[in-house]
Amino acid sequence: MSVFKRSIQLKVLTGFFILTAIIVSLIAAILTMSEQSQKLANGKVVVHGLNDTIKTIQRSSSTYLSNAARDYESYFRDVEVYYRVLLKDIDVVTAKVERLSELKALVEELAGSRMTLIDKAEFDNLSSTIAETETQWASFKQSIFEEFGDNADEPRLEWGARYINNQSPDMVAQFENMVIQFDSIANRQTKVSAMVGQFTVAIVITFTLLFASWFYYQVIRPLVVTQKAFMRVADGDFGHQVPTQRIDELGQLTESFNQMSARSELVLNILTRLQNATSVADAVDSLYQSAHSYLACDVIIYAEKNAKETAFNFVQLSPKQSFKNLYKITIPTGVGNQRDLFLNQINSGELVYANHIASYVNEHVDATLLKALIDRYPLKSAMVQPLNKGDWQSLLIFASYSENQFNQRHIELLTQLQPVMEERLSVISLASKPQVEAA
Repeated sequence: MSVFKRSIQLKVLTGFFILTAIIVSLIAAILTMSEQSQKLANGKVVVHGLNDTIKTIQRSSSTYLSNAARDYESYFRDVEVYYRVLLKDIDVVTAKVERLSELKALVEELAGSRMTLIDKAEFDNLSSTIAETETQWASFKQSIFEEFGDNADEPRLEWGARYINNQSPDMVAQFENMVIQFDSIANRQTKVSAMVGQFTVAIVITFTLLFASWFYYQVIRPLVVTQKAFMRVADGDFGHQVPTQRIDELGQLTESFNQMSARSELVLNILTRLQNATSVADAVDSLYQSAHSYLACDVIIYAEKNAKETAFNFVQLSPKQSFKNLYKITIPTGVGNQRDLFLNQINSGELVYANHIASYVNEHVDATLLKALIDRYPLKSAMVQPLNKGDWQSLLIFASYSENQFNQRHIELLTQLQPVMEERLSVISLASKPQVEAA
């Protein structure tokens, strides 16, 4: 669940998967219903065809009894015109009756389906009617042939026709009863198919609208808000923040934008304050007021090498009232012992950071600047930024009471600001030195 909350990509893919699954499921349901409806339609043709054919047999027999002549010549004519056609109609009915078992299986399948209005009682009634129809037709057919006799070339036409005329109403009634039952089932199943189709369209439209709405509010609108925020920063509104409680990719994007905007405002604030500073003390105070929250540092110290480069003097720091024991002290540098990494880095202008000062001091014996900090205050982490490119005569030290306080983001900020801080502090320092010497 946590991974799902953190990934807008996973949310979108899940939404598409659900939408696709719903559409596929509904399409499968529609195809199943269409197949069942087609089978019912074919069954309806069979059932109605049975009824029509038995009525045709009934009419032809009635017509024969009413109109047939009783002479020898007419008899053989009627054998061809009536009897042979009757046999074909009986074969048609027999073939269709044999297909009733398929209709019985179809209705049984529909009765067990979830998407049907057919209940078990209806299936049982139709199944019973089909069984009765099969039995009754077999008996009716056998009796017809018994009446016509065993001689197929010279059948007893009048006997057979009279039997059909007398007994066919029961057979017609049986077929009509089956037609009524089957039509009732087929018509209701057709309604179910129509309802499923309408329900499918409604579900797809509803879910698509819900997904589109979710996508707009979860993806499009946050992107529009962020785009407008970028435009505000582009127009000079540095520091503009976009509130968010999201933890997914868009939340990360918003958080990155907020960090960028805050950093842009911080850099602009630092540059403005440094340009307005008239002394090293003002510059260090301005730097502390502007950057201590972002850097999470508790003290900023400006240090300069002495003329012989044998020591560093802590010239200014901020806040003075909290670190009086560090103000204007002198720290020997141990120049000449260039084997130590700390001095090598300082003398090459490389920024040094120690996320655990005590451990760092134990490893680098010439890190006297950092040792002076922890000898006087329980500071835990520090960054040292050399200034004055070329001779590296001065330093800015950022220190905190917390371990692991500084990260790559802080180092990048100081690296970007280093030329500006170096230039401004150098100008202010040079401007103030003659006044100090004159005093």
